[in-house]
Amino acid sequence: GEVFGSGSELSQFYGDDLLNGLHLAFDFRFIKDGEAPYAAWDARHFRKIVADSVAKLPAGAQPCYAFDNHDRSRLVSRLNEDGLGRERGRAAALLLLGLRGTPFLYYGSEIGMHDGDIPEERLRDPARFHGEGRDPERTPMQWDETAGRGFSVNEPWLPYGPIEVSVANQQADSDSLLALHRRAVWLRKATPSLLRGTYREVESPEDVFVFERSAPGEDSVTVAVNTSVESRTIAVSAAAEVILSTHRALDGATPEGSLELPALAAVWLRSR
Repeated sequence: GEVFGSGSELSQFYGDDLLNGLHLAFDFRFIKDGEAPYAAWDARHFRKIVADSVAKLPAGAQPCYAFDNHDRSRLVSRLNEDGLGRERGRAAALLLLGLRGTPFLYYGSEIGMHDGDIPEERLRDPARFHGEGRDPERTPMQWDETAGRGFSVNEPWLPYGPIEVSVANQQADSDSLLALHRRAVWLRKATPSLLRGTYREVESPEDVFVFERSAPGEDSVTVAVNTSVESRTIAVSAAAEVILSTHRALDGATPEGSLELPALAAVWLRSR
C-alpha cells in the first residue's frame, strides 16, 4: 500500500491481530519525514524511524522501507549538497538490505541514477503547475550506452541522463554500485539472520546507526552505518568478520574489539 504516516498510522493499514489488512505498507520516512523538505542522512533520524516502526507495527507485520520513489528527488541528488551523494547511495544499499523488512529499490538506484536535467519543453508532470514537478526522478532506466540506452528505439517522453551512468558501464566493475547491490542482495538471500532474523539496536556513537539481526541457531549479523563525514570507531564482537562493506578494503577484516569506519561507510559483520 502506498500509504503514509507514523508507525501508529501505518500499523492500522495492516489490520487487526490477524493481519487481515494490507500485506505491506510503505514507510516513506527515509525519503520524507514531517515538515522537512527531505529526510536527513543522519543515524539519529534512522534510529527514531526504525524504533517507531518496531514498537508500533502489529506482531508478525513486515516493515517496508524505501530510500527512493517516483515522487521525490533521487537519493544521490537530494543528499548531494556536499558532493557526497553517491557515497550515501552506497551506504543506503547496505542499510536498506540489512534492515528487517521487505526492501524496495526504485529502478536506477542500483546504478546511482540521479535527477535528470529536463528542458522546459520536455516537462510532462502536471504536478509542476501546483508545486514541485516529478519529472527529474522519472527519466528512463539506462541499461547501456547506446542512443536509446537499451530502454527504447523510440524517443521517450523524458530525456535520458548522462550516458556513462548505465548497467553496462558498471557490469564488469567489481567496485561499482551495481556490484555492491548484487553482493548485498545475494548475501541477504543466503543469510538466515538477514532474511528472517530479529532486529535489535546496538549502542554506538550517535552518528553511527548500528543494529543486530539474528535467527535461532544461525550466525548473527551486525549492520553499521556511519552517517558522519568523518571516521568513527565502533565496538565489535571479538569473533566478528566483515562480510560486506562499502569500502572493499574492509571486506574480510576480522577486527578485534573495535572497527574504524571511514566517513559515510557501511559494513555487515558476521559473528559466530
